[in-house]
Amino acid sequence: MVFARQCRQVSDLLSAADFDRVVYGKLFEVIAAQVRSGAPHDPASIASTLTASGRAGGHHGMQLTRALSGATIAEAAPESVGQHHEQRRAFALLDEIARDDAERLAAVWARLEVLLEVHAQAEELFFYPRLLEVGTGGGGQDGVAGEVKDAVKDHNEIRDGVGKVGQQQPGSDQWWAAVRETRKANSDHMAQEEREDLPDFRRNADLQTRHEIALQFLTFESEHAAGITAKDKDPDAYVKRNG
Repeated sequence: MVFARQCRQVSDLLSAADFDRVVYGKLFEVIAAQVRSGAPHDPASIASTLTASGRAGGHHGMQLTRALSGATIAEAAPESVGQHHEQRRAFALLDEIARDDAERLAAVWARLEVLLEVHAQAEELFFYPRLLEVGTGGGGQDGVAGEVKDAVKDHNEIRDGVGKVGQQQPGSDQWWAAVRETRKANSDHMAQEEREDLPDFRRNADLQTRHEIALQFLTFESEHAAGITAKDKDPDAYVKRNG
């Protein structure tokens, strides 16, 4: 009920003119009409509405269906994906700083260290337990349990890398080596998550669940903006406890 009321409030506040791209404005009009009439407005229902009304055909119809697909993907776990982008930007920023500028490197790394751990713990608290509930497995993994064990193991490896960075002088060769190790572990983890875990979740979680997780991520991130103590998790014990 709360989620439905929020959707109605959004549809009343916005108009097609508020969107930079015309196609998203037109898509919003379709969704808003469904919301206001009390009709289903999940992605599948919107796609059916476009088809039934003859708006899914031709060039403009293709644009609408592509816009719907893009919006659906963004909704899958928006805060998780957004934080992935933020982590990539932070690592890229390190590349822009002089290799021996210890003060600036340390400042950027301090922020990145917070991003990595808060994100990992948010996933472990909110995302992976839900994935274990609704997921079916993907990417050749041994079911959803295999997906989640892999992800928790990745988090531990990223924490190990962060720990190594903290043992070195910022800007030193050893520091950069540890940063590269951590960056690779994190990049590999995010790529696998975006290729396997998120699509699995996207296929099986309803909009209410996605909405709840987004709010939980935002709240947790705000509560721990200054950082949180890192702690490894045993992958098998984690899945057993949350599965």
